[in-house]
Amino acid sequence: MTAPSLRILDGRDELLSQLRVLTAGQLAGSSLVVSLSDPIGGGLPCAIGQCPRPIQGNQLCTTHRDRWLAAGRPVLAGWAGGRPLGPATVDLGGLPETVRLELTFGILCARADPHPPTIALHRLRRLVTGLAEAGVASLLEPDEQSWPGAYRDGRTTGAL
Repeated sequence: MTAPSLRILDGRDELLSQLRVLTAGQLAGSSLVVSLSDPIGGGLPCAIGQCPRPIQGNQLCTTHRDRWLAAGRPVLAGWAGGRPLGPATVDLGGLPETVRLELTFGILCARADPHPPTIALHRLRRLVTGLAEAGVASLLEPDEQSWPGAYRDGRTTGAL
């Protein structure tokens, strides 16, 4: 896969139009679908059957971990885990369209990079929540001196 190319444009409307074209078909509604092999949000597979979601703790994805805790923490080897799950998704619906498209474009570029940056699914979700709560209208909005310190999520020492 080759990275999509973005031409530097003068107007915000032109940039949005170009981002819409480059990211077309990448979102399911307002959600980004994440595969296990995805450098952005992917990871090791959940220990339950053919679950297509990455682990979040105790060798389980978030949903199976919650089900496992509700079932009283049975031995994983014999536990079925409930009905099968679909792939993991990240809801971008709380973000302005501009940020949604910018983030999707960045993820497309990372997927095409032979040595991509990586981020765990829970951190990606936290990033999206932090951007929505901070009211960021565009990832290009803050100046370089403001990133990343202006948008800390309070739960990690790193910035969003």
